[in-house]
Amino acid sequence: MNLPDLFVSGLDERGRLTFKRWGPPPVGDFATPSDLARIISAFRRWVQASSGPGFQPITEQGAVSERGLERLLLLAYQASFYTDEGRYTRARIFVPDIDRHARPLRFNHVFTPPKQLFDPKMISQLAPALAADDAALVVQENGEDLVCGGISLLDADDAGRPLLGMPRGWTGAAGGLQVQILAPGELRVSEGRAEYKLRANRILVYSWVASAVQVDRWIEELTQDLTAGCSKKDRDWNQGPLTIPGADVRALWSHVLREAVRLRHGGAFVVVPDPSQAPIALKYPTEPLSLGGELAELWLSLARARHLLGTNLAADALEQTRVRRHRLWSTAASVGHLSALDGCVVLDRRMTLHGFGGTIETGAAISSDRTYVDSRSNAPLAADQLLARFGHRHRSAFHLCKAVPNAIAFVISHDGDLPVFSSDDQHVCCDENLSP
Repeated sequence: MNLPDLFVSGLDERGRLTFKRWGPPPVGDFATPSDLARIISAFRRWVQASSGPGFQPITEQGAVSERGLERLLLLAYQASFYTDEGRYTRARIFVPDIDRHARPLRFNHVFTPPKQLFDPKMISQLAPALAADDAALVVQENGEDLVCGGISLLDADDAGRPLLGMPRGWTGAAGGLQVQILAPGELRVSEGRAEYKLRANRILVYSWVASAVQVDRWIEELTQDLTAGCSKKDRDWNQGPLTIPGADVRALWSHVLREAVRLRHGGAFVVVPDPSQAPIALKYPTEPLSLGGELAELWLSLARARHLLGTNLAADALEQTRVRRHRLWSTAASVGHLSALDGCVVLDRRMTLHGFGGTIETGAAISSDRTYVDSRSNAPLAADQLLARFGHRHRSAFHLCKAVPNAIAFVISHDGDLPVFSSDDQHVCCDENLSP
């Protein structure tokens, strides 16, 4: 069985975000943890061979050999079927980065001595101690053995609230290999921006949602618009490098999507140029709420705080920045939670919320001549075959994009899958196997 290509994020020689395509090796119809280990090892070799001045992949590698990786995934897979007082195992396992110069990991609970990890029951027994979202069993390779050194909180630096920086949120990436046990027989494995899932003996390969062509284009347009407004509004914004604006916009939208995915409810977000002209009936229209504007205000607040460091006004400026950061991050989370209601959440291309509980009037797509094509090559595809695999929510998203140019629809399934439908003046696309 051929797997979908993975679009790997990286930086070019000018430090700009770019993406490169990698084709995973094929697997059989009945996949196992060994097949998953083989795919991850193949990706590691590709990253090493593809790194160069024109492309530096944004990825890390856990310090575990190919043999150790296979054993670890098998142990995690076996542990997924164990129960503790009737509850199936849910756990996170973390292997620190292979880079010896990386920031050292902060353990919260250190085992003395480290526990040899040769029995999946140990993972199952320790899993209830991993209550926090970022708690993980830290595993290392010691010769031919796997050992568990203890329990660590991977977001120890509180990524959502840096004092003089922009919130990124803890995405699960912590400079190494992560293995999550989600359900019996279901594992999610990530290294850097590469993510894989073994579910029902099938392997799924996920690309970052920002790698979708139309999503990337929307983010870049919005970034340019917001930064131009900041430059006109405050001269402090232009004094020295403050942040990476495009990364901030991507982090903000990813935060919205992650909150929605975590609900395991299913939902949809649609981004259209003009919500009042789109074929959407809003059950709960709201006053415009600009996430993009809140982000720009945080940029300006941070610029002022840095400018006032060392003065008697610095404390007030830092407090204003803290409040704005909290407001932005909590507002983004609340927008993500709106997806739990029936209907879609509606925003414009400036990332301004206009309402939720929207019903898409699919009949409007009939008069459109936009054709369904591959998002990367623009090669024509059969829309009927695509829609036959999806339910009502996905079909409505497709018809919206067929009716409205420059629309994007993010559809979240109950199991956390995230296909994205999008359009330009002539075409409709669908990008699948995406991760927020």
